[in-house]
Amino acid sequence: MSVLPKWKPTAAAKPVPTWNQLPQHAHNDLRSVGCTQQWYEQLQSNDPRVQSDDLRLTVLNLYVKLRGMNLWRFVLSPGSVSKGCFNVLVHDVLALRKTLTEMWNFRDPDKIWSCFDRNKLAGDWDSAEKRATASLHIKHFKGDPINQVQTHIDHYGPWAGNKYAWCLSVPVTGLGHLATYESYSDPQGARKLLSAQGWDPQTLWGVSAGAAASRPGG
Repeated sequence: MSVLPKWKPTAAAKPVPTWNQLPQHAHNDLRSVGCTQQWYEQLQSNDPRVQSDDLRLTVLNLYVKLRGMNLWRFVLSPGSVSKGCFNVLVHDVLALRKTLTEMWNFRDPDKIWSCFDRNKLAGDWDSAEKRATASLHIKHFKGDPINQVQTHIDHYGPWAGNKYAWCLSVPVTGLGHLATYESYSDPQGARKLLSAQGWDPQTLWGVSAGAAASRPGG
């Protein structure tokens, strides 16, 4: 019997907050980087299989996670949004990478990277939150602008319950991540995980529904 986690897309989609259902702090933070009401309401995909609400929920999930980890402060402006992935431009990629390196609960973007060597910034790099579920993952792809990063939430991340020995678990957690690799593309499932962990229910579900939805399974 396999001990690896299993994932399947969330079957029943639940409503996504409209702009007017978001709390004031979300309005303020989103507007401050150019995510205005018009931008939010006009999000749409060229893929007919992707609903606009999938994109809106992707933005809300990533906003909640970045804000809750004090990383929203690095966001300069929004980039493209796809189902589960939110590209953003950041004020200072050097400072972002230095912060991620200093946070014990994030994987070092590059153990041999010098935070003052801009030549390293143009290549591929990434940093994943050391959390078992709803793990924030920040990535840069070679060829993208140096200050653009992709953010997404992995349903299963590189964590086994101990900040000192987490790396020893990578052979297992790494396989679990690969087994559920596409989970990042399920914003409904990510919201459910974030909600169960207590992340900003008013933003995830809307002001009127936030209290009820913060219950596990809501």
